[in-house]
Amino acid sequence: MTKQDPSHKSRLEKLDVLRETAVETASAPEIKRSGLSQWQKKRLKQLGIVVGVLVGITAVYALANWLWQQRPAPPPGAVTGLVLNLQGQPIAGAVVQVEGHTDISTVTDENGRYQLNNIPAGPQRITIQLANGASGTAYTPVIQSNTLTDLGTSRLFQP
Repeated sequence: MTKQDPSHKSRLEKLDVLRETAVETASAPEIKRSGLSQWQKKRLKQLGIVVGVLVGITAVYALANWLWQQRPAPPPGAVTGLVLNLQGQPIAGAVVQVEGHTDISTVTDENGRYQLNNIPAGPQRITIQLANGASGTAYTPVIQSNTLTDLGTSRLFQP
């Protein structure tokens, strides 16, 4: 057996103390390092969960909204009808159009008849007016996809 040098023993003791301190520090509760109580740490963890759930819900809502906007529009519909003056004579050249859609319009033929196509499905305001704007009327039918809706006879005052 060899006798150990006393300075060697003190170095080993110092090394053991350092090792124990490192192990204690690494395994010590976070309260010693963070300055937070157990209650505060618990509340922070719960807050993190709540924030995570809210972020998830927001993401799902945003995705659902985006998908809803990407759905194809329903096929358009059409309207037809007859325009007469107060004496029962057909009015040729009356302007029939969908309000808000200046590209969707037509004029009545010599018999006072019209057909307006490619109208977006849903409630639409249809206006009928004389070419000089002297008289007019409006309808708000619910346009059905791929359906021809008959608005019937419209009577306008013709000066």
